[in-house]
Amino acid sequence: MNARYNDLTQNPERYERWLSYNIYSFTTFGGSSFFDYHYLAGLWTPSGNLEWQCGESSRNKINTGEIAEVWVLLYRVISIKWVGNHYLMVVKPTKKGLQYIQLSRQEHQDSLPLKVVTEDGSEIKVLPLSPKRSYY
Repeated sequence: MNARYNDLTQNPERYERWLSYNIYSFTTFGGSSFFDYHYLAGLWTPSGNLEWQCGESSRNKINTGEIAEVWVLLYRVISIKWVGNHYLMVVKPTKKGLQYIQLSRQEHQDSLPLKVVTEDGSEIKVLPLSPKRSYY
């Protein structure tokens, strides 16, 4: 394990907090944060480098504020739309799966104003991530 994760091994409740989420939102990526977030989210073996290759050309657009990215674990996205002052994402539970969603920004906030609900209206909590804050 990388030494920067030593605090997580000594304080496992910090790591467990990460695993209590299935939706992660990003408005920026910095340095190795893309890979760190994968590790912390429990995504140790997604399809090789597929997740990097699919979004490599648009990663810079995230840092310029043109797009945002949302990782969706164990849900399938049914719809995403801008409603008033936030994005509304409707999802359906699945037994397995991971989706990387990139969307054009309608706003320029530090944290993505994202509300995620199931088809029956139950709200799913989102972990908004930014390299400006420490999550370890």
